[in-house]
Amino acid sequence: MRTRGVGGETMRPPSPAFARTCTAVTLGAGLALAAAPAQAGTRDLGSGMSLDYAANLTYSLAMRTDDADPELLANVNGDDGNRAFDKNALINNRLALLAEGTFRYRQYGLVARGSAFYDDVYFHDSDNDSQATLNRGGRSDRFSDDARDRLGARARMLDLYAFAAVPVGNTALDIRAGNQVVSWGESLYFPNTSGAQAPADATKSNVPGTEVKEILLPTGQLFMQWGATDRLSLMGYWQWQWKGTELNPSDAFFSSSDLVGPGAESLLIPAFGLALPRAADDKPGDDGQWGIGTRYRVGDATEISLHYLRYNDKNPVGANVLTAGGFPSGYQVVYTDDIKMTSASLSTELLGTAVGAEVSYRQDAGVNILVGSSPTPGRGDVIQGNFNLLKIFLPTRFWDTLVALGEVSYLHVTDTEALIVPTAGGPVAVDDLAGNHDAGALQWSLQAGYQQVWAGWDLTWILVNGYGLEGTSPIAGALGSFTGKGDIRYSFGPTFKYLGNLEVGLAYNGYAGGASLARRPLADRSNAAFSIKYSF
Repeated sequence: MRTRGVGGETMRPPSPAFARTCTAVTLGAGLALAAAPAQAGTRDLGSGMSLDYAANLTYSLAMRTDDADPELLANVNGDDGNRAFDKNALINNRLALLAEGTFRYRQYGLVARGSAFYDDVYFHDSDNDSQATLNRGGRSDRFSDDARDRLGARARMLDLYAFAAVPVGNTALDIRAGNQVVSWGESLYFPNTSGAQAPADATKSNVPGTEVKEILLPTGQLFMQWGATDRLSLMGYWQWQWKGTELNPSDAFFSSSDLVGPGAESLLIPAFGLALPRAADDKPGDDGQWGIGTRYRVGDATEISLHYLRYNDKNPVGANVLTAGGFPSGYQVVYTDDIKMTSASLSTELLGTAVGAEVSYRQDAGVNILVGSSPTPGRGDVIQGNFNLLKIFLPTRFWDTLVALGEVSYLHVTDTEALIVPTAGGPVAVDDLAGNHDAGALQWSLQAGYQQVWAGWDLTWILVNGYGLEGTSPIAGALGSFTGKGDIRYSFGPTFKYLGNLEVGLAYNGYAGGASLARRPLADRSNAAFSIKYSF
C-alpha cells in the first residue's frame, strides 16, 4: 500500500474501417449543428499558395421544460444554476459565428479557427430568488460576471498552428506547432486517452449525443508524426502549456455544483452559519506533459495503436477544506499532476460494421479518498475500457440512409494511495475510496436520412439514448457528463437541410432516472431546442 501525507481538430487520421464509412456518416452528421464547418471555398493565390475558408452562422433557442426538483434544490452548495431558470424559461438565445481558414504554401501551411457568440439570456435577470443560498457575492437574481463572460458574450481564437511536411527519404515527417487538438484512441462518446490529452468545453457536453471530438479544446503543443512505412507510423507530442477544462459557471443551467467553476466563491455550512471562502485553485504547472505512440496497420481493415502519456489532469479531482487554528477557514479546488497513462486501441471491420476498442491504465490518477466523512483528493490507479460500433444500413423503403452508433465505457479502480491523516492517537493511513471502485455508461444513436423530402430539402431524424450503468466515475470527465448509475439521457428530433448549406433543427433533450444529489443531479434539466445554421 502506497502512502502520501495530507497537505493543504484531431491530429489522428481515420482508421481503415472508419474511413470507408465517412461519407455516409456525414449525411447523418448534419444533426450536429455545432460541428466544425466543412470547406466552403478555395482561393488559388498563385506561386504555389492557396487559401481554404469556411464559416458557420448559427442561431439557437432553448427552453427549460421541467420544474426544479425539491430534492436537488435542498443542496445549498449545488442549487444556484438550478434556481436561475424556472420552468419555461429560456436557457439559450444565442447567435454564434464559427470561422476557419487554412493557408498553404507548397508543403507548409497555417490553420486558424475562431468563434464568437452573444447569448441574450445572460444579460437579463435570472429566476434565482434564494439570496440565503447564493454561493457568491451580489444579488441572486443577477447572473454573475463570470457567467456573462463565459456564456453571455465571448470571442476567442481556437486553433492557431503552423504545419509542415518534411521529406525523410521516401517518407515524410508531419509537424504541427501551435494551439491545436491532438486526440488519440478510438473513443466516441466517452473520452479515454483523448481525455488526458486535451481540455474540454464542459458547457457543450450535457447535450445528449455530443461526441468527444466536438468538445475538445486546443492547447499549445508540438506534434510530430512519421510514416516510417506504409503500415507503421510513429508519433509524439509535447505540450508547453496546461489548460483546464472549461467548467460550467456556478449559475449556468447545467451546473450542479456551486463550489467549482467560474463564479463559485464560497462553501456554505448552514448548521454553523458559515460561508467558507474559496482560495486560489491548486493547479498544476505547464511542465511534464507529453506523449508518444505508434500505429500499425494490419491488412486493409485493421489498425492497432499503442500510447504512453505523462499528463496533468484537466479536470479538478475535488476540494480540500482549509483550516486555521484548528477551525475551517476556506476551501481549495485541487487538480492532479504527473499522471502516467499507458493505452492501446484497435479499429477494424467485422461483418460490415466498424468496430473500435480502447483500454488504458492510469497510474497516480486523481481520485477521492474518504477521510472521516469527507471526500479528500488523493491518488489511485484506474483501468478504463471503451468499445464502440458504427453500422451503416443499406437504403430501404423506410430510409435512404441509416447510421447506428453505440459505445460502452467501464472504469475500475485497482489501487489507491493512502493518505496519512493526523489524529489524537497519531498518524493513520487511510485509503478507502470515497465513491465507487467500478463505474460505467452506455450511449447509442440512430440517424435516419431522407433525401429530397421537398425540393432542395433533405431530412434527418436522430434518436439518442444514454444510461449510467454502474457507480459514479472515480475519474472526473471519463464518462463525459454522465453522473452515476441510473442517469438516463435521451434526445430526439428532426434536422432539415436545404441545398447543403442551410440547416434547421428541432430537438427535445430529456433527463430522467429520478433526482439524486449523488448520482443524478441533472435529472430535472430537460429542455426543448431550436436551431438554424447557415454555412458559407
